[in-house]
Amino acid sequence: MSVTYEQFVQNLDDLEIMSADEVRAFWTVEADGNEIPDSQKLAGKLYRAGKLTKYQAVRVYQNKHQGLLLGNYLILDQLGRGGMGEVFKARHRRMKRLVAVKVLSPSVTQSEQSRRRFQREVEAAAKLVHPNIVTAFDADMHKGIHFLVMEYVDGKDLGVWLKKNGPFTVSQSMDCIIQAARGLQFAHDAGVIHRDIKPQNMLLDGNGCIKILDMGLVSLDEAEDEDSSEDLTQNNQIMGSVDYMSPEQAEDVSSVDLRADIYGLGCTLFRLLTGKPPYPADKLIEKLVAHRQRPIPSLLEFCPDVSPELDKVFQRMIAKNREQRQASMQEVIQDLERCQGMESPGTHLGQSATVAAVNESAPISGFEVNYSEEEQVDADSAMLRFVQTLEEYNPVDTNIEDDESILLESVNDAVTNHGTAGDHGSLPSREATVQKDGDSETMPELRVRRDRATELSRQWKGKKRVKILQLIAIVAIISLSVFGWYLTRQPQLVIQWAPENRPGVMVILNNQVLEGIPSTNPLRINVQRGTNSLEIRRRGFQWIEKRIEVGKGERVKVTLEWVPIDFPGAGDMQAPDSTQPPAPAEPPPGT
Repeated sequence: MSVTYEQFVQNLDDLEIMSADEVRAFWTVEADGNEIPDSQKLAGKLYRAGKLTKYQAVRVYQNKHQGLLLGNYLILDQLGRGGMGEVFKARHRRMKRLVAVKVLSPSVTQSEQSRRRFQREVEAAAKLVHPNIVTAFDADMHKGIHFLVMEYVDGKDLGVWLKKNGPFTVSQSMDCIIQAARGLQFAHDAGVIHRDIKPQNMLLDGNGCIKILDMGLVSLDEAEDEDSSEDLTQNNQIMGSVDYMSPEQAEDVSSVDLRADIYGLGCTLFRLLTGKPPYPADKLIEKLVAHRQRPIPSLLEFCPDVSPELDKVFQRMIAKNREQRQASMQEVIQDLERCQGMESPGTHLGQSATVAAVNESAPISGFEVNYSEEEQVDADSAMLRFVQTLEEYNPVDTNIEDDESILLESVNDAVTNHGTAGDHGSLPSREATVQKDGDSETMPELRVRRDRATELSRQWKGKKRVKILQLIAIVAIISLSVFGWYLTRQPQLVIQWAPENRPGVMVILNNQVLEGIPSTNPLRINVQRGTNSLEIRRRGFQWIEKRIEVGKGERVKVTLEWVPIDFPGAGDMQAPDSTQPPAPAEPPPGT
């Protein structure tokens, strides 16, 4: 929803970006002649003059400016979003320092478990001040919103570089891994284990410096207690990434030590050199089993430039038994530096040369801005026209990358005019736009003279109102029909289960063995309303036993978690209604 010029000015004043007098003075200087004040034009001029970022201009124009201020930090852009919340680029209002602000979602912080985890993250970040770790400056709460203030790094993570440029050279890869190892060694000395080392958590800045991101999955050795150890493993909060996860972490995440980070760093080295993880697979369970059972790959098979010495160091870093890995990150650093010394002269690029070589193909330009769904706009709205206006003001902007989500909707009816201004400073038009009370509506392929604009707008709005009422009636009828069908349909259990994995598996529903299971995926099993017991027995795996509550007409998704059992005779199956005769009862004594 757009705002009036007066409200736009008031929003800027509330944010203390510019006072009302400063905005009016700015408009007086920037306006052409007797140009009438307008919120769209003002936003565009402020953006072009560098007074507002595009993200700020959109938020203020939508009257959603309250979220731009967190204590002393003014939000500039949105950097990214994850399961725990969002990360923003911000500036301290007094110190003028650029920072990255990690804001936890209110739905996340509602639980005491999540708040404890955030507190551990804050405590861990306070210990870690190192050139190869993203520094944490502050942690606070503003109007019930928890946030962490971190160092802002103008760069991209190694996962992005891989997608954009392909595998790194041997020298570049070793340079990145050694820098990351130095940061991790510092963290380990402080009692902090990262647990989720991967290319996406290693940021390369414009100076060729690697900085480790996301200490949110850490383990504080001296802060562990019964509660923290328990909530680390619940709800998959701290599982890490399967492609880089050590075998012991997959078994028991609460018992890992620093050698789990050595394993993740070794997998990252493989990814940088080859462009793929060491154990590629389509399914999660296949990856977990591969990390435990599949032979360790050799770098020599994928990268001929790798020396046998480096391959031996890599093989040791991802040994399946953690006792066979290096004992510390310092030992990893020594092994890798020794391999660097074995390279032929001139092949080692070093830190500055690494980033220079990468920059040749893809210069660093910061993070992309990701707008939320509620900020996306329709093709025929005033918001679309406003964003297009910003694009016309500054079509080339190296500091702000275009967010395609803003213009995600196909624009067949709306006209985007990128032509050049004529002699009188106006753009050629293929449409007429009627504006009333700050709300602009697009009427394609219709030229309207000024003296008829108001009348046509009223007629168009009347027809639109009738169509909206008709649409509401249709939606209500459809909704009632769907609701009635939902209440009368047969309840089902829906299981994602590949048919090739079903032979020899026994499925028991409510103590009855199911026969003739169809080969469809997903597998749908009709059940009765209420509590149902489901048991699945598969040789060599732990039996899956679930009690599932099913409501009227409900479709309940069931997730199968296959846990291998490696001792003889494991997983032997026997149906609950076995036809074997019972053993004869022993005769009573004395007979």
